[in-house]
Amino acid sequence: MTHLRRRTILAAGLALALGAHRPAPAQEGAVTIVVPFPPGGLTDRVAMALQPLLSRGLGQPVSIEHRGGAAGNVGARSVAVSPADGRTLLLTFDSTLTANPAIYRERLGYDAERELVPVATVGDFGPLLATGATSGLSDFAQFAATARQGGLSYASGGVGSPGHLSMEMLLASVGASRGLHEPYRGAMPATQAITSGEVQAAYLVAPTVEREIAAGMLRVLAVAGRTRSRLVPDAPTLVELGHPAAVAEFTFVIAAARGTPEALVQRLNAEVRNALEQDALREPLRQLDVAPRASTPAETAAVLAAARQRWTKVVAARGLRV
Repeated sequence: MTHLRRRTILAAGLALALGAHRPAPAQEGAVTIVVPFPPGGLTDRVAMALQPLLSRGLGQPVSIEHRGGAAGNVGARSVAVSPADGRTLLLTFDSTLTANPAIYRERLGYDAERELVPVATVGDFGPLLATGATSGLSDFAQFAATARQGGLSYASGGVGSPGHLSMEMLLASVGASRGLHEPYRGAMPATQAITSGEVQAAYLVAPTVEREIAAGMLRVLAVAGRTRSRLVPDAPTLVELGHPAAVAEFTFVIAAARGTPEALVQRLNAEVRNALEQDALREPLRQLDVAPRASTPAETAAVLAAARQRWTKVVAARGLRV
């Protein structure tokens, strides 16, 4: 055997040995993250923060596709019926998969629990209770009094959105039987409705309304989460205001079509968790007022199960079915 032949065989053997220890690609071709809401919102921003790190970890292109409509149901269903090859992922907050089935029932168009498999969590957030500058509601006490009188109008990004669910929980906590709900197609038109005076209040997410808050167009009365907002640190939490039962936090989750091979689910989960360990993702999430949260697929399933139990009760108690 010649010296050159021996070197070629040794090199090939080394390459095979290294390849045996290299993680296999999650799947062939590009990966698509489906955001079931319009561009520019919080979910879109979280997806954009995750995208480059997930692409680097998988060694494959990762794109973002917006499939908005029906409070996230259109995009979620598109992932549920997609091929179970790990190439199409859903990124949304937990209530899309837990409250919406209770609200929309047969109109949902798919079975969120049976047709989607949990992959990972990304982070938690709590919306802000805000009023418009011309609403006449300058503090939480005035808000609660107006709500109890039955005259509170509020906007949301749609039926079943975090803003809708959070507000209904809060109205129940302050003793209000019902508010005047105006659902809009997304958070941006809901924000415009409150700043223009069309409605009095809304639950909004901090990073999408920083400019309006700074300009005095919006007044933040409370934070729905358990901790204060780093973007609006002076706003008290509902716990501080004596309404712990109305605390509303939401978790961003990633899901894939049911039937996706377990090895792919675990690989995708590992790359998301790896990304969450890096400041390149953790810091952008913090800037969005999202607390990073890494979970296994089983832990993600438990998050969804707990949310399903909670929101199903809220939907029934407040009569939110459509």
